[in-house]
Amino acid sequence: MCMVPYVDLDKLTMVYKTIAPYLQTNDKTMQKKSYRILEEICGSSSEASQKFVEDNLPELQQILVNTLSSSVSSSKAPRLRCLTHLVKRLPEEPTDFAEAIVGEIILCTKEVAIKARQAAFILLVELGNMVIRCSDKTKEECLQDYIQLVSTGLIQSPTMVSATIVALTRLLYEYKDSLPSSLVGELIDSICILLKSRNRDIVKAALGFVKVLIAVLRDVSLAQHLQKLIDSMVTWNNDSKHHFRFKVKQLFGRLMKKFGYDVIYKMVPENYHKMMKNTQKIQERNKKRKAVKEAVKTSEDDDVEETTESKAKLESIEDLLKDTDSEGEDEEEEKPKKRNRVARKQKSAAWLQEDADEEPLDFLDPGVSKRVLATKPNAADADKTKSGVKHDFKMAADGRFIITEGEDEETGKEKGKKRKVSAGIDDLDELMEEPAPAKSSRKRKLEEEDSDDDMPNKYKAGGSGIHRPVKVARKPKDPGTEYRAKKAGGDMKRKDKPDPYAYLPLNFTQLNKRKKVKSAGQWKNIVGAAKKGASIGRKMNAQKRKGRK
Repeated sequence: MCMVPYVDLDKLTMVYKTIAPYLQTNDKTMQKKSYRILEEICGSSSEASQKFVEDNLPELQQILVNTLSSSVSSSKAPRLRCLTHLVKRLPEEPTDFAEAIVGEIILCTKEVAIKARQAAFILLVELGNMVIRCSDKTKEECLQDYIQLVSTGLIQSPTMVSATIVALTRLLYEYKDSLPSSLVGELIDSICILLKSRNRDIVKAALGFVKVLIAVLRDVSLAQHLQKLIDSMVTWNNDSKHHFRFKVKQLFGRLMKKFGYDVIYKMVPENYHKMMKNTQKIQERNKKRKAVKEAVKTSEDDDVEETTESKAKLESIEDLLKDTDSEGEDEEEEKPKKRNRVARKQKSAAWLQEDADEEPLDFLDPGVSKRVLATKPNAADADKTKSGVKHDFKMAADGRFIITEGEDEETGKEKGKKRKVSAGIDDLDELMEEPAPAKSSRKRKLEEEDSDDDMPNKYKAGGSGIHRPVKVARKPKDPGTEYRAKKAGGDMKRKDKPDPYAYLPLNFTQLNKRKKVKSAGQWKNIVGAAKKGASIGRKMNAQKRKGRK
């Protein structure tokens, strides 16, 4: 490839015949290298290369059209660059050649490789320039014919539709000053319809078109279609509405900067008013921050003029088409990112533990790794307890904590301190005593009942008002307790009473679709247990019948 500019015409013809078969090979590496060599031949500025391209231009067009179906993704970028060099050298408008390659160009705008996407955008613009250069019509008529050719992809598969919208976005940015207003209106009508699509790729591409439309069109031209655009951005399918809410918020922010808050606020529905107010607050906050930064950084008038001139520049197409799915609601999310960077730096840092009394560390010592710490050592924390926990409790001579109950704040600080100290000494004496052996819960309950019976109740109810005798309400029994067996498990039938039955309380949480599997499992276990019990009952009844016989 490096020797191509220095090779004569005969050698170039020989090289072309050598690489031509490899343009259709299944070997991805050889196919890409062949396209790279062909790219160098078509793009070289040497006389031999230019002569070769002029003499073999129809053949080069034909071979590139024929190898379209066999080209792999890795060779798309050099292939598109070859087509770009050929389109620049075309002497007249080849309608058939343009129709043959325009579909490939549109699809390559959605390629994963960034170089292939960039080559597709460049070729898309060069093809439009070729249509304008080689036609006898006016520039507006040529652009209208070219955009109608590209717009045929809007009626094909979802992938082709989203790629076509991206291609139209690039053409809108490139020829923003030359497109007729009627054509722009037709494009906006089509995009408003596609914004209601259920396919996320199509909606995402349509929102990118609206973003570029807001950036490149003048206020007067855009105002004619403003209500239509806003209506299409607020009538969503539920899935798309949630997924693209941040992008829509950014678009409304751009519209508010262009037309003002009051105009946009009146056009949106009532359920979007809260978002409008929040967007306005964020914009005002950002303006104040920028004003403070400019006041600190720029103190001279020349610097201020430079900043105002830089603001008037139009954003590049790469910035406008940049994916914004990961962006948050506002620019305040930059703060957590900075905190994360600081946290990463702290995690990657390390410290060496070294005491003043000891000798300097010997890094050749195998045990020096024990002195490497992940956290910064603090000399002030060296005298703390081993656990590293701060506390305000006093300690006894044997190392036990003295924990006292807090006094009321009304008694004063000094009295409270004295009482706490005396109470602490009493509690310490109690702790020093040997604890009595613990009694069983049954014995403790019996003793408490006996003590209640021994102690007479001094107060007897009588009279009226609060002194009236009050009847103690009996605790309601649980439903079904009268059917419980005393010496066995389960329920049993009672004479002159209906048969016992089990019931399950209905709970509205079982209607939750997310907990459907869990509730189904609970019912499955209950039904399984019921079947198991029924089978055991049948077996027992069968055994009883056999015993009677």
